[in-house]
Amino acid sequence: MTTFSPVRTGVLPAGLLTEDLGGHPETVAFLRELARVRRLPLSVPLAFNALAFRFDLDRGKYTSDLVETGELPVIAADQVIAPMPVGATARLDTGGEPVLCEVVFRHGEHPALDPDGKCPPWLSGAPAAAVGPGRAEGAGRTAEGVVLKERLVVDATALGSGQPNRLRRLFGGTLNPDGHLVVRSAYVDDEQAELDDVRLFVSHLLRQRTAEVREALRPVGPVADDHKLADTLHRVFDALATLLDATGLLRWREMYLHPETYEQWFAGDEDTRGVDPADVDQFSRLLASACLPVEGRRFGGVAARPAYLAIGPALRESIRDPEDPDLPTDALRGPRYATTLVCAQLYLVEKLSQGQPGVITLRGKEVHVRLDDAWQGAGVWRAELSESIAGELRDQVDLPLALGWLGSAEPARVEHEESTSDESAELGAIPSPRFAEADTEELLEQSDGVVARDRWVDDTTLAWQFYLGPRHSRGGVLPLTPKVAEEMRAVLPPEGDLQLDISHPGTELDPAHRRQRVRFDGRRLHGVQWPDSMFLGIRLTASWCADSFQVKATSTALETPVDVEGIPIDYEFDAAVLLRYLADPVDLEDTGEVLSMPVLRGMFSRLGLRVGQGAPELFVPLTTLVREVTTRAQSICVPVPTVQAVCAAVGELVAEEGTVRVDWRVLLSNDDGQGDWLTPRRRCEPDWEWQADSCSRAEPIAADLAVVLSLHPSPADRPCRAPALDSGVSRSDEDFLRRGHLRSLPSGRSPKQRELAIRYAKSIGLDPATISPQITYVSESGSSARKRSVHSVG
Repeated sequence: MTTFSPVRTGVLPAGLLTEDLGGHPETVAFLRELARVRRLPLSVPLAFNALAFRFDLDRGKYTSDLVETGELPVIAADQVIAPMPVGATARLDTGGEPVLCEVVFRHGEHPALDPDGKCPPWLSGAPAAAVGPGRAEGAGRTAEGVVLKERLVVDATALGSGQPNRLRRLFGGTLNPDGHLVVRSAYVDDEQAELDDVRLFVSHLLRQRTAEVREALRPVGPVADDHKLADTLHRVFDALATLLDATGLLRWREMYLHPETYEQWFAGDEDTRGVDPADVDQFSRLLASACLPVEGRRFGGVAARPAYLAIGPALRESIRDPEDPDLPTDALRGPRYATTLVCAQLYLVEKLSQGQPGVITLRGKEVHVRLDDAWQGAGVWRAELSESIAGELRDQVDLPLALGWLGSAEPARVEHEESTSDESAELGAIPSPRFAEADTEELLEQSDGVVARDRWVDDTTLAWQFYLGPRHSRGGVLPLTPKVAEEMRAVLPPEGDLQLDISHPGTELDPAHRRQRVRFDGRRLHGVQWPDSMFLGIRLTASWCADSFQVKATSTALETPVDVEGIPIDYEFDAAVLLRYLADPVDLEDTGEVLSMPVLRGMFSRLGLRVGQGAPELFVPLTTLVREVTTRAQSICVPVPTVQAVCAAVGELVAEEGTVRVDWRVLLSNDDGQGDWLTPRRRCEPDWEWQADSCSRAEPIAADLAVVLSLHPSPADRPCRAPALDSGVSRSDEDFLRRGHLRSLPSGRSPKQRELAIRYAKSIGLDPATISPQITYVSESGSSARKRSVHSVG
């Protein structure tokens, strides 16, 4: 194995964004040594700090003069502060001289969590602003934004004197007795509150440390303006994540731990009482016991039910300091808390992966244990009788599924599905075989112009786009492309459940809408509760990772908002789809007259054909319109209007101004390679003879007349709803892309993916002999040319 002596002081390589990442072995070696020296879980933000601000491995502190300590925010316990993600630096308010610190770990500290870690089911996996099962009142929002209680683990040695005792003196004063800082973080909105640490740290840097970051990145990439700076910062973080994958460090979610640190923890090499594997085993048994039925003679028993336990508070409460029983053990205080929790959960996953994945036997019963929420209490674990667990949920026990939150919303889901069943029948949706070649619903979607289309598809991530139509909204349906449905059928059982996360940047969503349980019927997703703020015609991008049970759907804000007949439209939409449903306004009174405006516009909505892909127009051949008027008149037993009367009524609707305009056009033949179609091409002012001739045939031909509706939105003088550049929230659908990386999969790995992992390791200069047998390769779903050359392993 080729080894490299790591540089002892961090530096961002000048060629990080232009050279093959396999050409930076010294940086890989530095990051691995950094994890060993700091004995903390390493993450992309901490790796960036160490390189950009020159962390000295020998002195254990940052040495760069770019760190403007006097400009760092001052924070204190129990205050409402701006979000402080992992990697953020601040000054601790001590009442005297502030102490410099760096956030190295954090997790949710919701008030509903019991001190012993017991977690109400609704909280496990709940959206950030949720305040109860399906409850939206207040929803955690205040005048300061979405305010969440969090526990910050800080290190005061890297930016301070380098003396650990300086931080310990703050225990029970500036910090709580555990040596941590419990604060209330104020997020701009729900979208920002849901961000991971990497994106949130990008926001922190762009908002609070712009000048320092610009100087640090100047040798690496363009930083001239805010847009270029943000783009370069994101690309650097993506490259650092790849380099961290190449270090051979152990990985727990987005944190990396040196194997030596884990081995020392596992062997119990602690100078004071710590947390050992037996304590973690006890945690899992306590959790499993809580889900078992309890028999009682006098007051009756308690039925078996899922149990939820947060590992952070559970360990702090159960493992006390021998010298001071009022305090948790030393391994759960100060920065060591982060290391202990990562070691404990790495061990727990390894233990649960032996034999039947996730299953432990207790009192003669098999119980399935898995992670359900990675945020609250550093990890909420779930236990349920194994016989109640669907087969597809048994593997990947480290994949949080938010079953607690989704289960708490089950009554609402059932009620919603019952209320939409009649509507679905009314809209023409009929049951179809799971593998049917044709589907009535899909044909209707095609005619509406709302059929789903693949955005990109690869071996790990599938993304597609669609426009929300009335059948989707009223029927509670999310459409899939044939490719996505096929891939889902390969891994999901009939009527399998999935988690749907809906994102609507710039608009507050009810927590029950933001995260919900949906059902896959083999062709589409059912049981969706679409938010009222997602209007008919809005464009949505959906994504599903093939190794997960989570589907994401998000809207994209218009750069320039528009108004349509007085209705504010702030998100990208399909003009023809929106036009179809604007053409039939519900606020126009139907007088019962066959040729009234509401009736005619309703006919345009039902009969309108798309002029072309993306064109904001619909057309109805005149002969088709006359036939429809005749049918309606006969159905309500009124005299049938003459052709001249129909044309006169249409003429009154013709307008060259306004949002929805109507005009006459002539139908011409158009061959698009798939057939010869009649399309309205040229505006005209037809005389009576031309109108009469166009209605003399059962079917239209070239040179006949058509009525065309067109949409002309007007620009609106209001701000764009797209997230601010420095918010950390994605302004597009790029969040659905996934870079190639190595991942530890205790079960379910394939020989092909193992082979790709070896080839990937070689491509970035890592000796394959160092790759654990549990490591597999997850390929990227889309990337720039630079990334493709780096990750070309397949």
